[in-house]
Amino acid sequence: MRKIVDTNKIFADQNAAYEDRVLLGDIVPANGQKVGSAFISTLGHLKCYQVAGHFETQKSITLTDTSTVIIDDGMNHLRGQLEDSCGNRKLMSDYIPLNLWLSPGRVIRVRQTPANAFVEQLDSGVNPLVMARRAAPSNSLFYCIPFKYTFSANSNIIFTVINDSNVALAYELMFYGLRIR
Repeated sequence: MRKIVDTNKIFADQNAAYEDRVLLGDIVPANGQKVGSAFISTLGHLKCYQVAGHFETQKSITLTDTSTVIIDDGMNHLRGQLEDSCGNRKLMSDYIPLNLWLSPGRVIRVRQTPANAFVEQLDSGVNPLVMARRAAPSNSLFYCIPFKYTFSANSNIIFTVINDSNVALAYELMFYGLRIR
């Protein structure tokens, strides 16, 4: 049996809804708080199905009176609260640690400082700082987290993040779903 392809119906469906992704990311200052937002444009509503994201885990420690080093300690220092600007609707009841709900989660990044170069010259078997710099990977599997919510057109996804580290830390979120015109 032959199927007849109706291109008018295919294009009408495609123009009514299509897959879309919205990215939200920022750098939160040391021992501070920052509000990040992503604009849901006038192209249409975003019916979100999944969210994924990652964050940094770093802190600064003092080696001597004059030098400090930034290490990846593997500890989560960020917690956040998600809101929809349409009606100021809080989507999380409190600030949730990012490691409890983001996948793939922690990323390892060590920023180069003069003290970091000094630490790399030391014997990694003796100096615990070198071992801390090279913290074990997070061993996270990448599974997008189910997150079903419809953000209306011309609104913002607002993410307020608190950082308790003494280093500015970055995070990124990606909302995946259908754009409905």
